[in-house]
Amino acid sequence: MKFQRSKINQAVLSALAASAAGGAGAAPAPIEEIVVTASKRAEPMQDVPITMQAVDQRAMEEAGIETFVDYVKYLPNVNAGGRGPGQNEIYIRGTAVQAINTTIAEANGSAPNVGLYLDEQPVTAGGRNLDVYATDLERIEVLPGPQGTLYGASSMAGTVRLITNKPRFNEFQASFRGSASSTKNGDMSDKVEAVLNLPLIDDKLAVRAALFSDNQGGYIDNVAGSFTPDPTVNPVLPPASGVQFVPAGGSPTAHQFADGSFAVPGQVYPVQYTSTPNSDLVEDDFNDASYQGFRVGAKYAINEDWSVLVTHHQQVLEADGVFDYDPLVGDLKVQRYNRDRLRDEFGQTAWTVEGRVGALELLYTGAYLKREVDQTIDYSNYANTGLYIRGYMCEYNTPGYHGGGGVGYTFDPTLSGDPGVIECSAGDSFAAISNENERWTHEFRIVTDQSKRLHFAGGVFYEDFETRHVGDFNYGNPLWAPVDPQNKASWGPPTTANDRNVRDPRVQFTNDITRPEEQLAVFGELTFDITEDLSLTAGARWYDIEVGFEGFSAFKYGNRPVPNLAGGNNANGIVLEADGNDSDGTSLAPDITGGRDYKTNIGNFQPYEDDDVITKFTANWFATDDVLLYATWSEGYRPPGFNRAVAGSQLVPGTVPSAAATANDGPGGFPDYFIPLIYKSDQLTNTEVGWKATLLDGLLRFNGSVYRIDWESIQVGHIDSQNISFLTIVDNAGDAEITGFEGDLVWAATENLMLYGAFSFNDTEITSLNPAFAFAVTDEGDELPLAPKVQFNLRARYEWPIGEGQAHAQLATKYSDKSWSSIIDVPPRRERQDDYLITDASLGYAVDEWGVELFVNNLTDERAQLHINTLDGSRKITTNRPRTVGLRISYDFDR
Repeated sequence: MKFQRSKINQAVLSALAASAAGGAGAAPAPIEEIVVTASKRAEPMQDVPITMQAVDQRAMEEAGIETFVDYVKYLPNVNAGGRGPGQNEIYIRGTAVQAINTTIAEANGSAPNVGLYLDEQPVTAGGRNLDVYATDLERIEVLPGPQGTLYGASSMAGTVRLITNKPRFNEFQASFRGSASSTKNGDMSDKVEAVLNLPLIDDKLAVRAALFSDNQGGYIDNVAGSFTPDPTVNPVLPPASGVQFVPAGGSPTAHQFADGSFAVPGQVYPVQYTSTPNSDLVEDDFNDASYQGFRVGAKYAINEDWSVLVTHHQQVLEADGVFDYDPLVGDLKVQRYNRDRLRDEFGQTAWTVEGRVGALELLYTGAYLKREVDQTIDYSNYANTGLYIRGYMCEYNTPGYHGGGGVGYTFDPTLSGDPGVIECSAGDSFAAISNENERWTHEFRIVTDQSKRLHFAGGVFYEDFETRHVGDFNYGNPLWAPVDPQNKASWGPPTTANDRNVRDPRVQFTNDITRPEEQLAVFGELTFDITEDLSLTAGARWYDIEVGFEGFSAFKYGNRPVPNLAGGNNANGIVLEADGNDSDGTSLAPDITGGRDYKTNIGNFQPYEDDDVITKFTANWFATDDVLLYATWSEGYRPPGFNRAVAGSQLVPGTVPSAAATANDGPGGFPDYFIPLIYKSDQLTNTEVGWKATLLDGLLRFNGSVYRIDWESIQVGHIDSQNISFLTIVDNAGDAEITGFEGDLVWAATENLMLYGAFSFNDTEITSLNPAFAFAVTDEGDELPLAPKVQFNLRARYEWPIGEGQAHAQLATKYSDKSWSSIIDVPPRRERQDDYLITDASLGYAVDEWGVELFVNNLTDERAQLHINTLDGSRKITTNRPRTVGLRISYDFDR
């Protein structure tokens, strides 16, 4: 393949020129070619022998693409799973398992298997792919995977690239877009965007700036309710009928409590549960979201061959409420008992130097990304799912903290308040999450003369990526001293910590985790043109990646003060006042924090290093000037990582960890399951045959491929609050196969009518399971989740002249087949999601620089089941926005 051979381009340009010279005619104009950089060099999309889709700026504006939800909606064979703005992961070709809970995704979750790029920098993050607002984008490129040789880690299943418009020399541009819309039974929304391109020095210097503000009204109601912990739902809670205590270990004496007293034989100790109303939080349409930010870039031409580009992108995403609803409460309704809030801010500064030395194209690009996420999540349903909630919420004796008569791990009414009643505090709880991501990337690459029979594109990539996470879980009433990282039962002051401060009194568990990752890679693709029409390409990537796991987890499990009882003394004979202090005012509440320091406990294993070589081979043949056929075999991988759960004792490299160090001792019972210290990389191998065809004299473009994917050692994150005592793990669950085909087409049907379409079919199957982890996932032979067998989208746009301007009418629809919600099959995690069909329509008129458009999104008010999840302990459905009617106004000036 040669860049100069683009006969398609020449035909298109000739046709366009002839059309312009001859004025309006009856024949439609050929389809415009899109130049892409998917192969790390600029080429016409129809000449690149890889499966890809590219949505250019015009198509994005016509389809109303603005946010992450919009990207996915019209991208073929692409799906997402998550809970709303800034909380999604991308899946391509059915390679999905379900995202892990966002409260611990950064603490103990695996990386995504689809790479997301903002220009030249990867911005992927587990459970929280960067939600970049689509203002002033040149195009979106979707590269089904693996794309490992050119794009590396986490591009195992594919890559999505968001390519921004760059400053343009000698061209003044100004544009404005604004809209207002109303959602059925929801709040109003409004949006403003502005773009300015300023040529400052002819052929030398230009600056481009984009501003955006998008306020999206809510459509989900938080309705009145009252939350009461329910022992019929969570059997670890004491039964509402009360508790009787029997002698321990065959002792003839009665059961002894922590204060030294004995239980009365045959007496039923009633349980006191507290109900929590949410009256202060009741609100209609409470899930508002807003995107605010800007991007500014400057490009300077050093000389005819060399240029420098510097760009900065700043964005703040804020969201209230939740974007999934509870069908048991009502359509688009939930009951939340603490405020749900999200603030997600990032800044990216990127720089590129590119030029030529003779026939060689050289490029260095680097970027620095800092992202800060602060979120509070209502976590009240943990009271009805959590294994440890009895200790956090109820009077529960824990050995080593309360003591008293050899009693341990049982309910104890003498720990506070009335000794004749087992008291449980209010069940409402919340998680406070703080995340920081810092990412430095550098890439140097070289492209040789593409007109030569043997040509090369490759380079060196370096990345330094660090995630810092603090997750504070707030349960019950503060009857004891708070979590203090400096005052611990079994470990010294934390060697690494993001927050060393004493936690709020309600915090009973905290994760404070730092996850460093460093990667070095050398990559390249070598192409040999056997003939003018037949080429072979071999690609390879050597990578060396190091991952670490530092910080601590800490808790105040079961730490309640021993109160003043009838006798006036506690078990140690100290007289207590009613407030739980002794007569001198000294608190008798335990103040020791338990937990694990990961650098101390697993520091001997850090950093964990993984290095390998992955390859790619492609053969492509121009059967005609307008038809390209290709076959590809490629590999991809995802980084490994650590499990925090196994760090309960010192581990020694080169030895087998003892059962005490790694066993799961959950009462639900999987005593033979050993949580792995390190979950290894999973790998994906893809074999595909594809075609790219431009037919009917350039009026029809039809591209497609048939593929077979083998996915080995699938990384699966799992939270099991009933069966596994350490709760959160990632393990390699097994293998799967995916067979499918996909295609997309563009057809200039008439002078006035354009048709766009895309389709995909995926047949997924889990072929083998890790026997030790099989209890957590679905069975062999079952389908992968979030992988609809059939998907398609269609868009028809009709344009016609009216007066001095041009009118248009557009209808667009997307269909998605049924799919499963999760690979996890611990009830009630996995269920069938319904198929859906969403239709949008618009009618507009443009004259000179001005345009106006009336649009209706979700014309039939479809309630799509995009993702059924139990990520905060209760079943909820992430859905699309109800029917929305709005008006857009645009202005474009270009000279």
